[in-house]
Amino acid sequence: MAPNTKDGKAKSKKTIQATKKMKPAAAKKTTTKKSAAPKSAAVAKKNNRKMKAAADPNAPKKPLSGFMKFSQEHRAIVKGANPDLSFGGIGKKLGDMWRTLSGDEKAAYKPVKSVVDMPIAAVEPVAPAIVA
Repeated sequence: MAPNTKDGKAKSKKTIQATKKMKPAAAKKTTTKKSAAPKSAAVAKKNNRKMKAAADPNAPKKPLSGFMKFSQEHRAIVKGANPDLSFGGIGKKLGDMWRTLSGDEKAAYKPVKSVVDMPIAAVEPVAPAIVA
């Protein structure tokens, strides 16, 4: 017959087996506080990602896109013609104007590649011959 609990109900076999497997309270391991690592390193380790390298503030910037050159030139004109438009409204108007331009007109605003960006084969005819 199974032993009774405090309230007089009989314990099941599973309950008896579970109580036998339990460790006494004194046998529990105590956890120690680990030293705090920098938060960014901890997050990177947790997500298994490499940290992104910091951007060089002295690095050269990319050239402006054709649309940005166009908008710099025409923003004052659009704002003068429509003083009641908000900043977003001016941007929408400039976008509409850019879309209506033909390919030849847009080509005038495309960024020009510098000699540094060109492959060597393309630079040789452009570069003057050095005569010593």
